[in-house]
Amino acid sequence: MAEAARHPRAFRPYRVALYVLFIGFAVVSGGMFLASIVRNLSMAPSGVPGVGKAHPVFVAGKPLSEKAYLACLDRLVDLHRQLGDGFDGVAALAGKEGGAALDAWQDFSKTWHARLDQTADDCGIGQGSGKRADRLSRLYDRLVDLHRVYSTEATRLLREDGDTVKAAEDAFRAAQRRAR
Repeated sequence: MAEAARHPRAFRPYRVALYVLFIGFAVVSGGMFLASIVRNLSMAPSGVPGVGKAHPVFVAGKPLSEKAYLACLDRLVDLHRQLGDGFDGVAALAGKEGGAALDAWQDFSKTWHARLDQTADDCGIGQGSGKRADRLSRLYDRLVDLHRVYSTEATRLLREDGDTVKAAEDAFRAAQRRAR
């Protein structure tokens, strides 16, 4: 009798509805969880923004078409511009406190290099044959060399000369404050 008082028959449809909602919620949540895992596993492994979104233009065993060559060339030129812009910002970063400037450069460098690697994969750099593929390969090699030089200089500036740059910036700011 006590059991009947706790679970009256009048509430049975509500209990069934609640069970259905709970089980439905669990199934939908589990499905979404599995879908997110599958989606993440199918993406580019680097997790770097802007990587993995471009479509490959290189087809193994075939020479690059003029259109594909120009698309790859544009991507390499854009990467060259990005690298130059990133390095130009190093002097401004040198005035930051502590290792924030070096961390910012290293984050930029990692992201930029991931984009370069993605471009190399998409364009088949180092895998193709012919004049166009050779030109792209040489440009890629030059970008890698330039990145190495910029990284060396940025690290030197930010580690060894960062205090000098910061002291100069502080002195100029103080002089401007006094002048006003």
